[in-house]
Order: sequence, then C-alpha cells, then structure tokens
Amino acid sequence: MKPIEIAKYLAPVLLAVIVMVTCKRDYSKPGREYAPDMAHSKAYETYTKVKDNTAFEDGYTALEPAKGSIARGQKVYHGDDTPEGYTLATASDENPLALTDEALARGKEVYSIYCTPCHGPKGDGEGTAVLGSNYNLAAPPINFTAPTGEWTSGRIFHVINYGKGNMGAYASQIAYDDRWRLVHYVKSLNNANTATTADGSQTASK
Repeated sequence: MKPIEIAKYLAPVLLAVIVMVTCKRDYSKPGREYAPDMAHSKAYETYTKVKDNTAFEDGYTALEPAKGSIARGQKVYHGDDTPEGYTLATASDENPLALTDEALARGKEVYSIYCTPCHGPKGDGEGTAVLGSNYNLAAPPINFTAPTGEWTSGRIFHVINYGKGNMGAYASQIAYDDRWRLVHYVKSLNNANTATTADGSQTASK
C-alpha cells in the first residue's frame, strides 16, 4: 500500500483521537486560549474615564447622549421638577390618553405592581409597607379613596414622574403612556374605591 493511501485512512482516525483528547470536560484545565483578550476583557464602568482605554477620546468608556437629544419613539414630559412645575401640573386635569376599559385595566395592572406596597390594593394607604412592618413612614401614603386636596391628572402624573415627599420617582420604571393609564386608574379610586368604565358607568374594583 502506498504511503498516500495509508495517510488517507489514518487521517480520520487521528482527527477523531484529537477531538476526543481536546474535548475533555476538565473545567479546572481550560487548555489553550487562542484569543485571551476576548475571553478576559477588561471591565469598565459605563461613562467613566480610564487611563489606558483607547476606545474614545480622553479614555472615556462610552459617550453620553448629546445634550437635549431624544431617543427615537421616546415621549418626553416637559413639566419641570420644581415647585412652580408642580403648581402648573396641579392646575391641569387633562390626560392625553382616552379613558377606556383597556386603559383602566392596564392602569390597574401597573398600580398593583408599583403602588400597592404603600398605597394598598384598594388605594386607601394601607399597604404592606405601612401595616404590619417596621418601616415607619414620616407621613402616611395618600388615601386615594378619600384624598385631601385636589388630585388632578396633571398633579398625579407629576408625582409619578418626579416623586413627592417619601415617594420616589417612577419615570424610569413605568413607560410614559402607562403613567397616564395609571393616572386614569388612580383617579377612579377617588370615588369610594370604584372604577369608572369608558361608557361612564361604575364598577367596584376587585
């Protein structure tokens, strides 16, 4: 048998042996790394300045968005996070989203996720963070079933967006339109814990 024919038969055998040897599952011995810079890349904090980083000018790890830029499809709330902005928001009772059963249902869903710990499932201010816990609040949460003062749509949205008192801002957690749907639901709690449907009728909240 000619050498070239022997090599033709031995090549698959050698290849199989190499595969079996190199595919051992001994994780304590990872073997050779042919691109270690990709396997062990340096970790940088976003928007920080690192001396030996050459990705961007002056060693920054990422570039911040241009001032005043808005992401495509993003909706922006133009009310200011100031006492004056709060007063202007309170004066408005307009909601850009129509009051529909779907909007109320989604508003209730958002409320149950983000608001019930403090305001309670019924909106009476008796959430789990208030009752039966050691979390002592300096001021009790607003009771939406019997609110004090005029809680207009604009005021509620401003508080959701920027926070107020002990309550933090939820603009980063709740989508823009969902904040307005949440406003619809919160306002529906004002009337003895009943929800107003799109046709004007009222049904008890569950």
